[in-house]
Amino acid sequence: MTTIRSIVASACVALVPPHVKAAKPERSVIVNGVALAPDVVRALGNPGAFRKTTQQWTGGNGVSAGLEAAHLLSSTIHDPARDGAIDHVDFSFDVIVISQQGGTAGVAIFPLLVQNGAYFQYYDAGNPVVWTHKTFSGLTATDFVNASAGARTGPLNPDFSSSGAPIQFGYATANGSATGVPMTTVSGVDNWNVVLTLR
Repeated sequence: MTTIRSIVASACVALVPPHVKAAKPERSVIVNGVALAPDVVRALGNPGAFRKTTQQWTGGNGVSAGLEAAHLLSSTIHDPARDGAIDHVDFSFDVIVISQQGGTAGVAIFPLLVQNGAYFQYYDAGNPVVWTHKTFSGLTATDFVNASAGARTGPLNPDFSSSGAPIQFGYATANGSATGVPMTTVSGVDNWNVVLTLR
């Protein structure tokens, strides 16, 4: 455990590379849910620009359900076979819940990775209405679980070993409704950072 690799140095503000002029994220994927509207806000972050996400779920028949979206950046790929096996991962970022209408209170914002097309998450519920720094230290492969739960495709945990496939890092935003009531949430992420400690 002597090698440390910072995949995204300090403030990769709004997950948009500095050379990209458009105020749009590189890639967001709906894992479960209906609508997603991410954007880059050029001010009011912690400090400066931040990634703002509006999620809408139309509800349905009084059934408990939710919406989960993956936010990914292509430059955050680590290939364990080529770059070395991962011992553990440290994530940190600043979060805020800006507004919510309907549904269950709060937006969960948490570490996420993708390997072989499967999404793996380290779930962390609820976030504050003021900018708050979150740190997730020493996460191993067994700390991440397949986000597809009941309809899971692929393994329960990612493979951090030297025989593992390339891994892309990001974060997820999720919220839900215990009663199936329609909901709209607006949240923000800033200063996203990932550091790998290799074996």
